[in-house]
Amino acid sequence: TFAALSYMSARSDYVLSKEAADRTASYYDANRMAEIYLANIEALLSKHLSSASGKQEYFDGIDALFADNEKIEVTDAENGGKKEVDVIQFHLRHRYESFYVKGKKGIFEYILDGCQNTKLLNVRVFDEPTKKVVYANHSS
Repeated sequence: TFAALSYMSARSDYVLSKEAADRTASYYDANRMAEIYLANIEALLSKHLSSASGKQEYFDGIDALFADNEKIEVTDAENGGKKEVDVIQFHLRHRYESFYVKGKKGIFEYILDGCQNTKLLNVRVFDEPTKKVVYANHSS
């Protein structure tokens, strides 16, 4: 019985340590992606500053620099109203809250890469033929 308790205790410690290590790795991956994102913004603003003739032109042109950062309208779950949110903020929130996303550490890279590489999220994605076969089996 003592051996079983020792094993369970060691196993529990291992699982907690692994979870802590995964969270730490996720934090550093997110931090790295955020640093890259901020460096790109800083480079864009610096280039804009060097081409602007004065403070007013610089501040007036900032909105145009980020015009491609779309906003989307979503329904607020709390009060049922609609609100505009930044696309990146929307993707972050929904990926972190998703039960299906197992690889939380790849979320920033997934979003900043254009939401194309689902391997970064460690989700189960089915190809079209598999979807059709399963749908046909469920429909009959």
